Amino acid sequence: MGTPGLVDIRNGLIKLAADIGWVDVPFRELVEQSLGLDTYIANRSKVGALAEFWHGTSKGVKDLIYVSIGTGVAAGIIHQGRLFIGANSSAGELGHLTIVPDGPLCPCGNRGCLQQLVSEQAIANLARQRLRRNPGSLLRGSTGNHPELISARDVFIAADQGDAVALETLDEIASYLGIALAGLINLFNPEVIFLGGPVGEASAVLAEKIKRNVQERAMSYPMSAVQIQRSSLGTDAGAIGASVLVLQRANELFFQKR
Repeated sequence: MGTPGLVDIRNGLIKLAADIGWVDVPFRELVEQSLGLDTYIANRSKVGALAEFWHGTSKGVKDLIYVSIGTGVAAGIIHQGRLFIGANSSAGELGHLTIVPDGPLCPCGNRGCLQQLVSEQAIANLARQRLRRNPGSLLRGSTGNHPELISARDVFIAADQGDAVALETLDEIASYLGIALAGLINLFNPEVIFLGGPVGEASAVLAEKIKRNVQERAMSYPMSAVQIQRSSLGTDAGAIGASVLVLQRANELFFQKR
């Protein structure tokens, strides 16, 4: 299963999923007790990376990064054909990279974390702020003159139609993501970065703006080796990648003693 939050893969614990108020939840044990089936869990961005590696458009690629952007932001990293999980399986917490030192407070206690700047809620909030200075925007009409109802999806649709407020909002979002992804490229030298999740895969306009920002910030040599593209698997990425967790443990499942 692919889940939100910081996941201790080895022990099957969700250490922290702030969005849903979970701390040290023995998720694997709970599911196994309920279903009577062996269960494997990992963060949903990690299983998204496995999905792209095994079943996506990246045939022959050994180094890729899947970045999930939605209510939060996280990265799944495939290095030399293997999922990189780190010392305690918390590698890839891109959403808690500090982008603006004195930025908005994050539930983690830090300020200016990436996910506070580019999440679905952050996109909607930023559009509302800009709408005050540009009441003629398509966004006002699309929500029946109720700015509080604006969603990230509304912003993407308006941007496709050339709306100035929506495009300016995505410019700012892309600048923050450009900083973060350029850092990933310089650190890990991947062949492909996949943009996934409700924000990452939803907007071609945003994806192009992100590419331009990354090109301005990443070192030219590692940048020359990478492609940045939207995920080809959509909302199925988590389920497909979670199935890979089972396939990778086929031997122990087949031959373990009962």
